[in-house]
This record gives sequence, C-alpha cells and structure tokens, in this order.
Amino acid sequence: MKLTQLPSGLSAVITRIDLPPALADRLEALGLRVGEDIEFVRSAPLQDPAEYSVGGSLIALRRPDAARIYVALKKPNEDRSLCRQSQCRENCLDQCAVGCRV
Repeated sequence: MKLTQLPSGLSAVITRIDLPPALADRLEALGLRVGEDIEFVRSAPLQDPAEYSVGGSLIALRRPDAARIYVALKKPNEDRSLCRQSQCRENCLDQCAVGCRV
C-alpha cells in the first residue's frame, strides 16, 4: 500500500521508496529507509503535507512524495527481532512485513 493510504494510529514497515535519488538520499539521512517502522501522525488542514513518525523523529512529507513510498501494515505485537538478515529483501518484506525469517 502507499504511505498516503496508511490509516491513523496504525504502524507499518517501509517496503519500497520510489523517489528521485536526491530526495530519497535526503529522506534516508533523516531516517526514512526501507525496513523502518513508520506511523501516520496528522495532516495539515488541506491534507498536505502530512506528518509521520519514523525512528523517533517527526517528518513532514508532501502528498505526492508520500504516494511514492510503499509500506506494509504491521501485525499487532509484531517482534522485529525474528529477522535474521541485516538487510531484508524486498520480496520478503512483502510476505512477512518485518524481514527475512529464513
């Protein structure tokens, strides 16, 4: 699902970032990267920009940029420590939403 579709109060894991390299690099420097947990916090009165919590930081993203970031909903009480890979594969993130367990 796209980040713009993330319901309020639910956490997700970033599975793909489909942004121009310069913007993707800037967001990565702020902590927004594949495999990180993200949560929708609130949006501006006209729905743009929206504020997200990532790695203890609050990041405001324009709607067109957030629509190019893909996430998978986390299951309640999900334990990320089960992942045995330091860098999870994208296809694995789509299956288990936390990373590779094999």
